[in-house]
Amino acid sequence: MDSGRLQISQITFKVLYDDSVGKKYRLPSEQRNFDIIKGITFGELLKYVKKKDENNIKSWLGQHENKLKNYISIKQTELKQEERDKYCTHLNYILDFVVQAVNNFNKRKFFQLIHQFDENSIKILNSFSSLNCERNIYNSDDKNLYIKKIMYDLCDDIEYMLSDKNIPSGTPCSKMIGRIKNRGGILLAIYDRVRNKNIFTFDNNCTISIIREKLRGLSCKKTPILQPTVTVTEPESTTEVPGSEGDLLKTRAIEDGEDPLGAEDLGSLPVELDLNEDSNTEPKLDTTYAAASLAGISLFGTILYKVKYHCISEILCTSFIFHVRIILI
Repeated sequence: MDSGRLQISQITFKVLYDDSVGKKYRLPSEQRNFDIIKGITFGELLKYVKKKDENNIKSWLGQHENKLKNYISIKQTELKQEERDKYCTHLNYILDFVVQAVNNFNKRKFFQLIHQFDENSIKILNSFSSLNCERNIYNSDDKNLYIKKIMYDLCDDIEYMLSDKNIPSGTPCSKMIGRIKNRGGILLAIYDRVRNKNIFTFDNNCTISIIREKLRGLSCKKTPILQPTVTVTEPESTTEVPGSEGDLLKTRAIEDGEDPLGAEDLGSLPVELDLNEDSNTEPKLDTTYAAASLAGISLFGTILYKVKYHCISEILCTSFIFHVRIILI
């Protein structure tokens, strides 16, 4: 490709969660994604797919039944009643990504194992009736599922920040909003370059227009400045101001380093998207490439603009690596 026709913009981007953020400062979707992905050891599978390690893929699928059963037995007691529906939805999405990753690697060879994977998932979720969580196996055919997942995560996190429920102030708040806006920017970049907008329309409570509007309204409360208290003594002294620079440094150290669950290299969720601007063609999801770690490695996105032919060749929105080809006609 002629280098004169190519512009490259690299964007630091962490789609599912930021592994450098401690549990205390994770957004709702980040904590939920971390919990599910680590709970079913999804990252291990992604590493095997990336390496084309068929034996370990088979082994992972064979162990899935026991892993999911053990994980759900723990979540059954941990989840609050009001959290269960949303948790079930996103657990299903991650299970769908398992199916998509393996099918796109070699659907014919792993057909029987994926069928058994779905059967086991249905059986296990049904056995924990108190969770009221059924396995929906039909979403795994949805090649635009990653868009739905990103949008729902954004809507959850935006609502959380707007709710003002125990939201930290100062630097932690700014970083939380920054992560939301990074994800929103990638989503809107994809949206603006796709002619078929119908793929973004699935829930009237979580639309592109709602996300755009609420992203503009996100802000952190200003931390009130406390005046130092002066005690007249010999000599005159001033008490330490709460929220001083030392406290802030401690806060940053905790925020940047805390991870009580430990960092697991969760590998990569390999996704290749072929976004054809034809309004009758949906983006194709090809899970044969990998490059983003879901915990432990920074995620990067690369947008390659083929200017001369108005062709956006690649958008690598890592976490899933989104390899996007869009022809603007």
